[in-house]
Amino acid sequence: MSLLDYLLPYDFSPLTILSYMLVMGFYGVGLIRMPEQDRPGSLRIFAFTLGVLICYAVMQTRFDYYAQYMFFV
Repeated sequence: MSLLDYLLPYDFSPLTILSYMLVMGFYGVGLIRMPEQDRPGSLRIFAFTLGVLICYAVMQTRFDYYAQYMFFV
C-alpha cells in the first residue's frame, strides 16, 4: 500500500471534501481582502491550515477506519 492510499478517503464523501475546500477557499479570500495591517501573522495562518489538514486526516483518511474497526489490533 502506497502513501497515497493512506491519504485517500476510505469512504468518499464529496460533500465533506467540498466543505474542506470551501473553508480553505474562504479563508484565502478573506486573507487577500483583509488590509495588510489587520492580517494575522504567518504562524496563525500556518496553525489554521495545519488544523484543517489534521481534521481532514483524522476524519477522512484511513486513520478513522483503523481507529473504528481495528482498535484492539
